[in-house]
Amino acid sequence: MAVESDRLYWSVSKEDQSYAGTSDPAPPVRSLILPLFFDIWLYSGTLAWFSVDDDHIFLLEGYTAASYTPPTIIFPASTLPGKMWQTLLQTRTCTLSSATTRESTAVLKRALSGTEPKSFKFDELRLKASKNKKDYPFVVAESPIHMFCKVHELIALTNDEALVILTVETFVIDGSVLGPPTDEMTKRPNVTAKIDADLIEPVVSLGDGKVFPLMCLRSMPRPTRCAQRGSWTSTDFNNNVGRGDHSLAYETTEWSYRQHGGTCPLGYNATTALIMPRPIGWISTYSQEGNVAHLAPYSFFTDVSRGCEPIVAFSAFRKEGTIKKDAHKDAEEMKCFVYNMVDEDLAVKMNYSAAELGRNESEFELAKLTPGKARLVDAPVVSEAWIRLECEYFKTVEVDSFSVVLGFVRGIDIDRKLWKDGRLDVSLLKPITRLG
Repeated sequence: MAVESDRLYWSVSKEDQSYAGTSDPAPPVRSLILPLFFDIWLYSGTLAWFSVDDDHIFLLEGYTAASYTPPTIIFPASTLPGKMWQTLLQTRTCTLSSATTRESTAVLKRALSGTEPKSFKFDELRLKASKNKKDYPFVVAESPIHMFCKVHELIALTNDEALVILTVETFVIDGSVLGPPTDEMTKRPNVTAKIDADLIEPVVSLGDGKVFPLMCLRSMPRPTRCAQRGSWTSTDFNNNVGRGDHSLAYETTEWSYRQHGGTCPLGYNATTALIMPRPIGWISTYSQEGNVAHLAPYSFFTDVSRGCEPIVAFSAFRKEGTIKKDAHKDAEEMKCFVYNMVDEDLAVKMNYSAAELGRNESEFELAKLTPGKARLVDAPVVSEAWIRLECEYFKTVEVDSFSVVLGFVRGIDIDRKLWKDGRLDVSLLKPITRLG
């Protein structure tokens, strides 16, 4: 395939790493590929204070949810400082405290300390340590969301990387981030309060040591099908996010999945409202049987290796416990998939691609998107996407009710307008993330 004049492309592999562009001189690929990958991935990375003992704290970047039955978190082991990793292997327990604007001074100090994993003592960051659970490390008192976790499984990926899978045994939700339920929520029985992202005020990573508060919260319901016309409809972004009277006082809520099951005392499974914001993995694949171009958004998506061979993963539930979703089935059969970045301009089209179509129908057609052809793998791409990662299927990890599908990043394809001074200009991106 001819190189497009308005795009830059890098192949990524241990054996051969090359650069394709216009007439620009080739950059030093090894020194560029990994920082570029971090910039792409961490443009909206989730942040939390991570602790494995009562003395030290670490700002964990890029973790995400993998399931809500039970609540599960995944992240790459190499994210952690070496000593913390060794302690986690021994104790098998840890805590996460959501990073918010309440700890902005501590977040900034960590951001300015460099890009290497580094832990701090609580008092070094002027954070208050709190012992909420006897058998778990301290949490950050200032944070409104505390997660008490146990290691569920450690998956070896490559020689220099492993995937950490945590089960959240208990969430503690401060009453200050709870508001009255929306009208839609009140249609369900026993709903008592809504977890409000505006009140949590999460901080996100923009890569390269940059952090930023979440600035804009808007809603977009899933597309609905009109049975009479046989068509789908989707609304645009709107500001109707169900804000209510926040002068009401709510008590701190504790939710243990093993004790309460999938419904927490708030009246619903709150996992996705507590592990956020989550970058959207817009996954495109071809079906093996009919070469149908499939496309679907996955908000349980993350990078799981930042070593010599970058690896990304998306978590997929099996319909009725056994039926694989299209992206899951296609990736395993075709041995590849593509991640396409979702920005604000593509939000409505992304929402259309979430429609429940038949196996022989293409979400590209429904969303009126242009399917292109990946350079290195046999998969379609969203031609309109600013950033695309071409992935070679690695393996699937089965965990309880869900599957984690992993792929090596073999090609990085970005719009030339994003490239400035030898780095990705993240200020031009308007990424979309899930908050619930």
